[in-house]
Amino acid sequence: MRATGFFVFFLFSGVGCSSVSFFPQTFSRSPEEAAASAVLAPGSSLTIRRTVFGLSGLDEIFSKEKEERLLTMTAWSPGVSAAFEWKKDSASETPAGVLSTTALAEGERILLPVSWPEGNQSFSDNTLVWLSKKQYQDLVGAGSTNLSIGFFDERLASVLQVRDTVQNVLNALQKKAQEASSSQDVYKLEVAPGWHNYRISVNGMPTVVRTIEAANWFGSYIILANPDNPLLLKVTLNPISFGNVPSLSSQDVAKSFLGYEITEIKL
Repeated sequence: MRATGFFVFFLFSGVGCSSVSFFPQTFSRSPEEAAASAVLAPGSSLTIRRTVFGLSGLDEIFSKEKEERLLTMTAWSPGVSAAFEWKKDSASETPAGVLSTTALAEGERILLPVSWPEGNQSFSDNTLVWLSKKQYQDLVGAGSTNLSIGFFDERLASVLQVRDTVQNVLNALQKKAQEASSSQDVYKLEVAPGWHNYRISVNGMPTVVRTIEAANWFGSYIILANPDNPLLLKVTLNPISFGNVPSLSSQDVAKSFLGYEITEIKL
């Protein structure tokens, strides 16, 4: 499991915001200080860019349009709860809805932005785009934790009113996960050794922040190294875990399994 997940992660490690090799090292703060200073509050916002298997810019190929969602915090209690208003496009004037979570203490499930339901929704077992406090502590302390990306949540499927083609792929993926779990824990998230850097815009300024990199059967993850704000800065789904899932090339299915990267934080 570990080799497969990290192979996919490093395959794309030079693409998008995760690479800092081309960046001039003229920053006034260290990556550790920059990560620690990323403190959210009501009014803070995140710009989220859709990706396809970790590659920026390929979303237009699948959906004929670029998507940058804008998330604006309306409430924030570190390690406890969060709420935000979100727009389907950063240029849109009309919010798509408000999502909230009370699972930031011990939750184990995230919800990819492509699957956010419109309207107001509250989650008690889903941490949305953060790790929970317990997950972060387990990763830093023990080197592993459990993480689900919520593909097989029946409640989510009913909220999204999933089409038959997408539901068939979900069923196929669930079968593959069950087969894989006979020899490995598909939910076990394992950390890559050491700290890592991630390039992002903070308040309009190019910034490098300290991060944690981790992977499980479903994909690879870049996490802000801030115990009070363990943002999932980038989620890259693992093509190998999809295998020969039927109809994966169809537009409806492809749009349902897109990852994302956070390109800007405004504090």
